[in-house]
Amino acid sequence: QGNNVKDQDWQVALFQEMASSPATLDASRIANAYSCFPGHTIEGRDVEQAYISAKMGGPPVYVMLPQELWTDAMHSMKCPVVRLEKALYGHKHSGVYWQNYCDRICLEAGSVHFHRDNWPCTYFHPTKRLLLIVYVDDMLLSGPQEHMADMWKQLGKDIVLGQPPGD
Repeated sequence: QGNNVKDQDWQVALFQEMASSPATLDASRIANAYSCFPGHTIEGRDVEQAYISAKMGGPPVYVMLPQELWTDAMHSMKCPVVRLEKALYGHKHSGVYWQNYCDRICLEAGSVHFHRDNWPCTYFHPTKRLLLIVYVDDMLLSGPQEHMADMWKQLGKDIVLGQPPGD
């Protein structure tokens, strides 16, 4: 479990402080207003298993798997551990690793930061005129209808986007 993390001496593991900054409610409101322009719309997607899409950073972290996940070889070991390679829900820094990974995906899709200091996780695609809001593992895309499908395709290259029914 991500909330039961021990160090090499079986003490409670302490991590240096890291924080992620999700988009603000104001950003969502702007996206809703932007969708009211002629020819514009708004769509949302959920990133499926978002955190485990991102690789762990920092010093190596090792975990004990529940016994039902052990391989045959692990049953002969006293206390088998495996290196954690993907950000795990519950790990203190997973949010930051996911946010950094998601930021790279959004930028590679052609978006730029939209006032990064005041509007974290808010992006704008200058040629497609699309506004993208990311709140943890939820994405909200607002702008011209004709560019929506292509932008979702670009964003979905390295992550799995759940499409809501009827969308």
